[in-house]
Amino acid sequence: AIILHYMDDVLICAPDDKYLNLTLEKTVQAIEKAGFEIQQEKIQRTCPWTYLGHRITKQTIVPQQLTIKDNPKTLRDLHQ
Repeated sequence: AIILHYMDDVLICAPDDKYLNLTLEKTVQAIEKAGFEIQQEKIQRTCPWTYLGHRITKQTIVPQQLTIKDNPKTLRDLHQ
């Protein structure tokens, strides 16, 4: 399996579902043993997946589209 992480985002890839589920289970156990909490509802189990601003399907990886406000009226608008 391949495990990629950045800050609090983790991506787990495996050649088949059995190996993926085993790796996910062991990864969750290790994270919880280290004292961190995992929000189960944030685990993406079905395609398409989103990771670090990319939409991942079984065949492609595409950056998510950004919406740009072209007429910001406040400083807060600029930061969004």
